[in-house]
Amino acid sequence: MVFKVNKKYFFLIIIFFAFSLKCEALTTFTPGFSVSEDYTDNYNQDEFSKDKEEDFSTKYSLSLALNSETRTSKVGVFYSPSYVDSHRHDDNDSMEHSFSLNSLFNITKFTDINFSNTFSRSKNRSIRTGFWEDQDTYSAVFGASNRFAENSSIGISCSFTGDSYEAENQDEHKTYKVNTFINHWFNVKYGYSAGFAAEKTTYENDRDDKDTYTGNIKFSRKITKHFDTYLAYTQSYSIEDDETHQTYNPSAGFDWNLSETSRASLGFGVLFNKYSDQEDSNDLFVDADIYKFFDFSKRSSLSVYASSGYEETSEDVASLGFNIYYQGGFNYSYLLTRRVSLDFTGSYKIQDFKEEISERKDNTLDIGTGLSWTVFKWLNSKIYYSYTKFDTDAKSRGDYEENKAGISISIGPSVTPRIDTENDGPV
Repeated sequence: MVFKVNKKYFFLIIIFFAFSLKCEALTTFTPGFSVSEDYTDNYNQDEFSKDKEEDFSTKYSLSLALNSETRTSKVGVFYSPSYVDSHRHDDNDSMEHSFSLNSLFNITKFTDINFSNTFSRSKNRSIRTGFWEDQDTYSAVFGASNRFAENSSIGISCSFTGDSYEAENQDEHKTYKVNTFINHWFNVKYGYSAGFAAEKTTYENDRDDKDTYTGNIKFSRKITKHFDTYLAYTQSYSIEDDETHQTYNPSAGFDWNLSETSRASLGFGVLFNKYSDQEDSNDLFVDADIYKFFDFSKRSSLSVYASSGYEETSEDVASLGFNIYYQGGFNYSYLLTRRVSLDFTGSYKIQDFKEEISERKDNTLDIGTGLSWTVFKWLNSKIYYSYTKFDTDAKSRGDYEENKAGISISIGPSVTPRIDTENDGPV
């Protein structure tokens, strides 16, 4: 696979940072380097223990981060090339790349615009089949928003996402989306939010394009400063090759926002699915978006999260179509000494694909732990372990269990180098 860089990336970087330099921005540059050694007891993710194959791999990574900030703008660029060396499978050795550009500009006191662009090249396992694939993923998002009253705003975003593969793959696709929204409170007690999105997904194989239109509205009543109740309704219409799929989702629930680190949104409703080419269905749907951070002491903290949703096309596996997902997890961290910390993580995800031609249900459990040691201010090391259990009723791949372990060493500056553009010299 030949690595090609689009010239427009360099053009955007030059424009953004020229603007920052002109505005005498605070600019920082942070380089880094890391080496990791990883082990797996089930390289091919086989279902039966007698077929399991062990493997080791070494990964060398360089990272470069450039950030610039002024009173009215923020721009950040990140690039990381990596080389992965598989000890027993030379055909899976790969050169990987990760690039991102993020920016935010305050045009006026109440108006913001933002732009982000990402690109990655890596060798990944296909969710659909479990096979290794050389994959490129990319995205570009432009957005604008305006706050026209206290707690009231309106905005629009345009996005382009997609992926490509070295070998022919039915998941290869491009998605173009335009989304508009409005949030408005009539008074201190009553408000509403509404949105509309138009989306087109094109596939690289002979499959027809898919067009999806989605609208939603939500009426809220404030009970306390941090607690709201709501009634909501979402409807979508999708068409592909003269075959249609419509969803209707009335729901009721509450929003609870205690702080920036604690929020809970929970709604209950019915998701009606109407198809032109298969049997209709009605499902109880729990709409969840929960995050809570517990700061127990100076040494220990815990974060928990849960979310749910449904989408006409999954970015990870586009060919399987409409799906409903539920997921949740936790992250616990404990500071053993001033330089040594221990963490435990866990997550569980249910993904239910509903289209008759690709109907399947995946359940994924991930548990992990790691021990981090700051050897010096510029040198960090970590040992880690993870366990994955994957269950599916799909015919295209089987269940599996996998244990992974590894060690990594990373090097970076103890003090981030800063470029003071006002004095035109490094600090």
